[in-house]
Amino acid sequence: MWINYPQTAYSLGVAPSFQSSELFNTSEMKKCSKCGEVKELVDFGNNIIMKDGLQPLCRDCKKDDDKKYRHSKYGLISQIYGSQKRRSQQYDYLNLAYTKVQFKEWIMKQLIFHILFKNWELANFDKSITPSCDRLDDYRGYSFDNIRIVTWDENRISYYKDAKDGINNKMAKPVIGTNIRTGESVEFNSCADAQRKTGIDNSHISDCCRKKVSINSYGNKYVTQSAGGYKWKFKNVNT
Repeated sequence: MWINYPQTAYSLGVAPSFQSSELFNTSEMKKCSKCGEVKELVDFGNNIIMKDGLQPLCRDCKKDDDKKYRHSKYGLISQIYGSQKRRSQQYDYLNLAYTKVQFKEWIMKQLIFHILFKNWELANFDKSITPSCDRLDDYRGYSFDNIRIVTWDENRISYYKDAKDGINNKMAKPVIGTNIRTGESVEFNSCADAQRKTGIDNSHISDCCRKKVSINSYGNKYVTQSAGGYKWKFKNVNT
C-alpha cells in the first residue's frame, strides 16, 4: 500500500524560498512600555536581564530617554567622569583621586556648574558651551585641586593655546638658546614659543635641536647648529 506524503520543496530537490528573517517568528509583536505602541520585535534592543531578552522600551523611546539623560545634570556628570576615567587610562595617569559619587558631590556644590548648565539648557544644548572640566596642570592627574569647571569651548581653546605655547603639553619640548656673541642663555617652552619671542624661524630652531644634517653648495655634509645668532638645543640635552 502506497502512502502519498505531501510534496515539499526539499522532497522535490528544490531549495525552499524564504528570507533569513523568516527563520525567526517576526510576526510576534511587543508593546512598548513607554509609548504604548505595539511593534515588531526588531524594533526593540537586546536586554539579557529581561525575560524575553528585549528592552521594555522600543528603540525610538530608548533613544529619546538616553538623550534626555545625557542632557540632565546627573547624566552630564556621568559623561564627564567617564571621560576622565578613560583619559587617565589612555595617558597612564594615576588613578582618579575621587570616586564617581565623590565627584558628583563636589561638582554639585560648584555654583559655576549650575550657571553653565542653565546657559547650556537655554542654548538648546549647544556643544560649544557644554559644562566641562579642565585640568590646571596637564602633567598631573584628575584631583579636586587640579580641575576647574569651564565650557567645552573654553577647554578646547585652553588646550590648543597650551599646545601652541608648549605649556602643559607633553608633545612640546622646552628649548634653550645660547647667544653666540654674549654666551647668555634663554629658555622657551617650545620651538614655536621661541619663534614668537625672538622672531627666529621655528623650523630653523628645530633643525638645530635635532642636529639636522644638510648638504652645502659644495656637496659637503654639515650639522645645523645655530640659527638667528643662537645655538639651540632641547632642554636636558647636554650636547
